[in-house]
Amino acid sequence: NYRLKFPKKEGSHSNMTKYFMFHYKHDRIQKILYDSYRECYYIVVRRRAENIEENIDLRVRFAYPSCLIIITDTNFNHLGDVYLPDNTYSCNMMFTTPKGLYISEDHVNNETFSEDYM
Repeated sequence: NYRLKFPKKEGSHSNMTKYFMFHYKHDRIQKILYDSYRECYYIVVRRRAENIEENIDLRVRFAYPSCLIIITDTNFNHLGDVYLPDNTYSCNMMFTTPKGLYISEDHVNNETFSEDYM
């Protein structure tokens, strides 16, 4: 039941806070991955934030957004979708393998985060 909300046009941003807030209020396609092993696409969507918490580090929130993965066939027909839990995965680091889609758990707010493990 999630409705994507993309910006109609790019706004002008006089400072970094306005820049971040503009991007937080809209969904964005982060990347599109093709899985040649399963012949499908993974469309990674940076989900908008309805409410931004007070005193939050906007840079960290921007670097580690909430994400949704839309799975389609090669004709872009919807096959399914997955909401990634907050503070667990980094939707900036992912790739496909014969075993499936690898999504990094290197999220700074993940309790099991370790710089020594990928």
